[in-house]
Amino acid sequence: MPTARAAVPPPRILTPFRVGGAAPGAVLRSRAPAARQRPATRTSCTHGAARPVSTTRERRRSIDAPRCVRSAESLTARAAERRVPLLTEDVRLGAGCGPTEPDTLAHSHFSERTTHVKLSDLSPAEHRRIEVAVHEAGHAVQVILAGGQIAEVKLNDDDPDTPGECWHTDVPKGREREVSYAGPWAESRWRHGESPRLQHVLALLASNASDCDDVVRSDRGLPREIENQLETCWSSITKLAGALFVDGRLDDRTVRAALGMDGDERHDRMVRAAIRCGDAPGSFTVHLPYD
Repeated sequence: MPTARAAVPPPRILTPFRVGGAAPGAVLRSRAPAARQRPATRTSCTHGAARPVSTTRERRRSIDAPRCVRSAESLTARAAERRVPLLTEDVRLGAGCGPTEPDTLAHSHFSERTTHVKLSDLSPAEHRRIEVAVHEAGHAVQVILAGGQIAEVKLNDDDPDTPGECWHTDVPKGREREVSYAGPWAESRWRHGESPRLQHVLALLASNASDCDDVVRSDRGLPREIENQLETCWSSITKLAGALFVDGRLDDRTVRAALGMDGDERHDRMVRAAIRCGDAPGSFTVHLPYD
């Protein structure tokens, strides 16, 4: 007698909806005034002094060196036995990725090597490098979710004062604070697990002049509304952190791919909407009508 087999539900398919009398596929679009060109600001992690460094509208998210490097002995026995899977490049970043084991890094697209690394085998400096990579990946993901573009994300192994940077452009006015908050939140999520306490996030934020500046200058308070969508994208953040940990750099295309985006404005807008509704990247498919 044949055994009944449970049906596997197909991935969700999202299509543009009809807005009022608009043609099928039309999407509401808000028109914001063009932003004036302004020089980028380079904030010193040591003194917090800002100075113009170029004529492009870029901002750098950087994180400070820790006051003390956490030793390998401070890791719990459970964390010490966890493995860091590095996926081969034939696995498409952001495709079909579900929730991952906490404190794991998945890497693909950049490196050809395939390996598994125990966290207990890493040096204190490498543990810190993982934290920096997660921090910068959090910044990068929120840049894309806010509608901006990535210029470059990189690790600076030779600069202990600025171990990581995230350069970006076109983040809408008023949403810089979200990008600044996302880095400390992601690092705190990595260190302390799901739903990190606010005090842990604030401690990391307060130790970082660059991130703290944008949040403090805002009169709108902490952007805690982005925490849910960052949690939704946690698998993508760890995948990007794995790529950054191994290769030291990320670009805009790779960050978008990790979120299931392809660079098309309409497609990416629908992906952002799905993520805001709680759908993890890779758990749904966006189909656009022909023009």
